[in-house]
Formats: sequence, C-alpha cells, structure tokens
Amino acid sequence: MTSLHPFPEIHEDLMAVGDILLSLPREAGAPVEDILSGAIPGGKRIRPSVVLLASRMLGGPRRSLVEIAAAIEMIHIGTLVHDDIIDSVPRRRGHDSLHTLWGVSPAVLAGDFLLSAGLGRVASLGNPGLVSVLTDAVCSVCRGEIRELANIGRTGTKREEYFRVVGEKTASLFSAGMVMAGMVSGAGNETLYALENSGRLLGTAFQLVDDIADITGDERVTGKVPGTDLRRGIVTLPVIIFAEMQGNRCIPEPLCRGNPDEDAVRDICREIRASGAIEECQKAAGEIAMETRKLLASFPDNCYREALDRLAQEIVGPPEHGQ
Repeated sequence: MTSLHPFPEIHEDLMAVGDILLSLPREAGAPVEDILSGAIPGGKRIRPSVVLLASRMLGGPRRSLVEIAAAIEMIHIGTLVHDDIIDSVPRRRGHDSLHTLWGVSPAVLAGDFLLSAGLGRVASLGNPGLVSVLTDAVCSVCRGEIRELANIGRTGTKREEYFRVVGEKTASLFSAGMVMAGMVSGAGNETLYALENSGRLLGTAFQLVDDIADITGDERVTGKVPGTDLRRGIVTLPVIIFAEMQGNRCIPEPLCRGNPDEDAVRDICREIRASGAIEECQKAAGEIAMETRKLLASFPDNCYREALDRLAQEIVGPPEHGQ
C-alpha cells in the first residue's frame, strides 16, 4: 500500500480526533492507562478520515462528526488488539503487541474496553439510530472474524466466500462510518444507500491491498510481519487466484496443514509472486476503487469529495495498479 497523504481539508478535525484518542487512557487511569497507551499511537487513521471527509462533504456538524470518527477508530483499535491475540502476532506497527507486553488476559480486556468506549461515545450523542448502525457493524466484524477462522486451511475456498468475509470483517466498519456521517448530515435514504455502498467498496479495496502486502510487504513499511496470514492458513485472494492459476482450485497443501514452517512460507510467497496472482489481485482492487470513485461522483462537488476520491486512488496505489 502506498503511504497515504495527509488531508489538509480535515487537519483540524483529525487533530481533535487524536486528542480524544490520547485522552482515553488518561481518563481510564492506572493500570488501564499503562496498557492502553501502547495501543493508541500510530496507524493511518483511514477510517476516521473517511468519516470526517464524508460528513464535511455533506455539510455535517463538526462536534458530532469528530465524536463519531474517534469512536470508529477506538473500535478499530480494539479489533486490532483482539486480532493480534487470535493471530498470535508478536508485533504491530513496529512495536510489541499488547498481549506480548502485558499478557493475553489484560490485552483481551483492553480490546473490550476500546470497543465499549467507542460504542459509549456514540451513545452519548443521543441518537439511537447511530448506535444501531455501529453495533450492527461491530457484530458484522465479529461474524467475519469467526467465518475467517472457520475457513482456515479449507481447500477449494472460492472468491465468493473470501469477499463475504471481507465484507463483514473489514468493509462493514468503513460502510458504517460513511452511513453515520450521512445520518448526522441529514442525508436522505438514497444518499445513505450510496454512502453505504461507497464505504463497502472502499473497505474491500483496502483489505485486498492489505492481503497483497501480507505476501509482498516490508514490515518496516507496513508495520506487519510478512506472511502472517499464510502462517495461520488464512485463505486470502492472492492465494485463491494462485490456486486458480494452477488449475486445481485448491489452496497450497502446506497451508491446509496449518502452521507451515518458515521455509514453506517463503516458498509459497515466492511462488505466488512469480505466478502473476499479485497483479491480478491488484487489478481487482483497482477495479473496486474505480467503482468507489464512480459512486463518489454522485455526491456534492467540493474539496472533501475530491479528497475522498484521492483516498480511493491512494489506497490501491499508482494508476498502473488497475486505476
């Protein structure tokens, strides 16, 4: 994934979101403060940026949109804390994961705290509809994670199942953020539907690029250990496309066994890169990003819409990657 440029259009809003996030550990007090302080810093802040840009695009109120953006990021960080435990990932964003530093039980509770804090933040706005959208999204994230775990090492996993998991696990929070931005901006049902679809497509493209980075990425750039999904036997789109190219439509046998050794991980990564599967996946991500941009074109023409369009482009990289 390319480095995402800062958005001057929402600089002050993002600073306000950052202040809310940084205040959360302080407000919690010791010993929660010590644990949470390691989870809050860092990250691209893509999800709050999407909320802020969408709401500004539609003329939404600043206080509500900043609160929603902060809540979305709290929930996202909470899911990352849980993800690292589930995936047994020792590092995140170049630093030790919370469970590495503090142990599994405190990290689980820290993730729970962040999820609850995010939901509570939105509840404080006094709009039950916003709470409903966000709780539905959190449930969808959990369904997607469970579905992904159930698919570990399964032979013959199809693209349809992969996109179903992605739609729940990743795209649902993007989609919810854009819908909530529309709700506080007074958008009608047609606009809310377009926002929902835009967020779903944007989140899907983001996950595709993230899955590519698991095979081709550099930890110094991505903040993730390469091959994490492969080690766990998680079937991502590059793996599915690679299997299709081999004509057997089955995932590589070492992944079916689970916990492949490092030599097997390196071999599979090399074979996938050499097969052309990465380019096919990049093309798919670019096509989805283009669909997103077509939907965005229906919204008010202003600097915030232009920034969202730029975000859709930057997520999938330069034009030669399918844009």
